[in-house]
Amino acid sequence: MNRLSIRARILLLAGAGIAMIGVMVAVLLWCMAALDETDARSKAYAAITLAAKDLRIDSLEARRSEKDLLIRRDAKYAEQSMTATEKVVKRAEDLEKMPNTAPIADVIATIKTGMTAYAGSVRSLLDHMVTAGLTENSGMQGELRQAVHAVEKVISGLGEQDLMVHMLMLRRHEKDYLLRGQAELLGKLEAEHRAFLDSLQRSAMAAPQKTELRTLIDDYLSKARKMVEADQGVRKGSADLSTTYTSFAPAFDKVTAFADTQAEQVRLEDEAVHRRVITIATTLSMAAILIFLVLATVIARSIVGPVKGITGVMTALSGGDRQVAVPYVGGSDEIGEMARSVQIFKDGL
Repeated sequence: MNRLSIRARILLLAGAGIAMIGVMVAVLLWCMAALDETDARSKAYAAITLAAKDLRIDSLEARRSEKDLLIRRDAKYAEQSMTATEKVVKRAEDLEKMPNTAPIADVIATIKTGMTAYAGSVRSLLDHMVTAGLTENSGMQGELRQAVHAVEKVISGLGEQDLMVHMLMLRRHEKDYLLRGQAELLGKLEAEHRAFLDSLQRSAMAAPQKTELRTLIDDYLSKARKMVEADQGVRKGSADLSTTYTSFAPAFDKVTAFADTQAEQVRLEDEAVHRRVITIATTLSMAAILIFLVLATVIARSIVGPVKGITGVMTALSGGDRQVAVPYVGGSDEIGEMARSVQIFKDGL
């Protein structure tokens, strides 16, 4: 250390301080980068969680509109259900583009495919409902109602009580079907139709009237069959919708579970980074302070000690002691120059 000039020693101390500050800044930047990375990942998985919730909400909105369609029998609810379904598909497409969703790409694809199939089932259900009749005066229900009134009008005019009884039984079986939806009840309608024709054949009414009634009652049965067929399509379509939705509904939970699991992992990583940052920062700070103190102490002693020694010599010389030895005369630094100057001063006394 004595081979270095005082200026060099001071510069060395300053350089060591600057180097330590640089190391601390580098560590701080690394820590900030690590924390920013975990924060970005945390936000990404939070966005996936939010997207999964939106997917679930829109899908449930589609189902709610489906139920409204079945209960209220209004076509606008089918449109609302399909609109909600389109939103789910669009959200799923947006979810695919988010970072970190590659591991659940197949799950997202399942949602898209499932919702597209669900929308097709809603359209099919609506078609069957329109055919069957959204109200009692529309579709096959409306046509069946008109056919009934036509038959009843003719029978009432003729006063044929047996035919009227058969007609009432036909209406009863019709109402039973509409209430229960059991396809086998169509068999009772057909049996009662045959009984009606038998009574018609035995009646004493004129041939033209029999022909007219036979035509009307056959038309009634034809429309009843079509109404049952359409209604069975509605019931099957409703069941198919539930089956279709159930087949892919777990995918929503899988997306949420994935996001929650990854978010928890990122949280743990973030805590680990925080602990690592604190440990590294504390260790480096203490090490930097210790090194700086040691270096400062060494440099201070290398300056203060010799200066005190030369000061002591000067004090002795001023007191008349000509035998005192001048130290550090062989030094190559400023202390050595001072010592040699004192030696010259001593020799001149």
